[in-house]
Amino acid sequence: MGRDTATLENRTLHKKSVASRRRSEDAPAPIKRTASYFAFAFAPAVHPHTGTTATGETIHSPSTIANELTIEEKKLLYRKAWLLTISSAFFLFPAAFAYYHTIYSMCFLSVFTTAVSVAFWYRPRDGIRRMLDLIVAKVSFVIYFTVGLVNIRDASVFIAGLIGAVLMIGAYSVGLKLFDVRSARWVYAHMVFHFFVACGQVLVLYGSFLL
Repeated sequence: MGRDTATLENRTLHKKSVASRRRSEDAPAPIKRTASYFAFAFAPAVHPHTGTTATGETIHSPSTIANELTIEEKKLLYRKAWLLTISSAFFLFPAAFAYYHTIYSMCFLSVFTTAVSVAFWYRPRDGIRRMLDLIVAKVSFVIYFTVGLVNIRDASVFIAGLIGAVLMIGAYSVGLKLFDVRSARWVYAHMVFHFFVACGQVLVLYGSFLL
């Protein structure tokens, strides 16, 4: 009698396990959102993951679902990624602004950030360029943020900076969502993100050194 009861219980547990596994297999894979790309703003980013191309190369992805993408999806999503080399050049505007007003240290920082970002997005692959891009992005963000926080005293400029920060985060978030639904338009959202970052840098320079 005890053996029959144990057998029945084992069968019940097995059925529940099979049913649970089937539900898990049938359910769509969850899309895990990453942290804010605000730190990656000065070269995006945010939370890197990798996938593999048809040639066996690893390719950078701003989404945690990269490993679930097919080769065709990767080709679709990255076919216009080269446009981000153009938007990375937006950082030359704050560089020129800083140079014109003889703020040479910030000029060098923006030029270097531009060069590293362009070098990465020209061929977005996992490796030393990506690592350098992430490091320079964080350093650039910390420097600009600190300079603005310490030196900006004009209330209107400070408020404009906060609005710009919201727009930057919003543009990045839109790009993430578009990537997650396999839309190649994420590139355009990221270009807008680069634009707001460049505007934010100019605003920091203006509010910190010219007022």
